[in-house]
Amino acid sequence: MTSTIAQFVCGSHLGYLNVLGILIMSVTVKMLVTKVKLDVIYGDDTLLAKEILTSDISRPGLEMTGYFDYYSPERLQLLGMKEWSYLTKMTSHNRYQVLTEMFKPETPAIVIARDLEIPKEMIAAAKKRGIAVLQSHIPTSRLSGEMS
Repeated sequence: MTSTIAQFVCGSHLGYLNVLGILIMSVTVKMLVTKVKLDVIYGDDTLLAKEILTSDISRPGLEMTGYFDYYSPERLQLLGMKEWSYLTKMTSHNRYQVLTEMFKPETPAIVIARDLEIPKEMIAAAKKRGIAVLQSHIPTSRLSGEMS
């Protein structure tokens, strides 16, 4: 998380000066939804107000296998065809377990590309952990570029 020494409003955006005096503009999940025209599948005003603290995006394929050693939960999590395909081959129980492990309080949101079907276990895990679930019709690579 960014260490801040000053917080102020700049136009309609909340900004921070970090300890080096560098301006950091705050971006929220709602701002991303508006910019990229994402559909909100699950999320209320509180979840959509979460700040996105990094421009890095994760494609959590390896985490879906249960390997979380270098997982970066503060990043947006983007699922495309490969991740979705792997998820659909899991049992319902395993799918819920891995998604519950993947969704952390600092995770801003999970974004599903290509209008892929969202498993019910994902919604259940998102509700349990307080993570917004967003969706787009855009192919994964293009969506990743638009979100950056």
